[in-house]
Amino acid sequence: MAVVCYPDTDPGGGSVATYDLATRKVTRLNTVTWPDHLDNAPSWSPDGKSLAFAILHWDPTDKFLDGSLVATISVDGGKERRLTTYDTFMSAPDWSPDGSQIVMSDYDLGNMHTSTHPSN
Repeated sequence: MAVVCYPDTDPGGGSVATYDLATRKVTRLNTVTWPDHLDNAPSWSPDGKSLAFAILHWDPTDKFLDGSLVATISVDGGKERRLTTYDTFMSAPDWSPDGSQIVMSDYDLGNMHTSTHPSN
């Protein structure tokens, strides 16, 4: 199972992790700290080797989202691979059935309540 874990002591940030139901082991693959934040569950690649996820970035006053990007990471560990930049406001990644492409949206209306941009 792929999950987002939040730290006990800091409401910001979070970790992309896997949870093994049989062993009840949590493996944190990627951790971000505030003003970066993880909000949605990661998406498994069809071959089960990678996860795609969105990283949200909040403004310095902590009042609004000023960017988001999509990244992937191997479930075996390693460094995240950022596919977009914060200024693209990409989120909600999901894999094509053959794993060769990732679809995502920009200006997610769930997080961008005051945006004048269309959500695509």
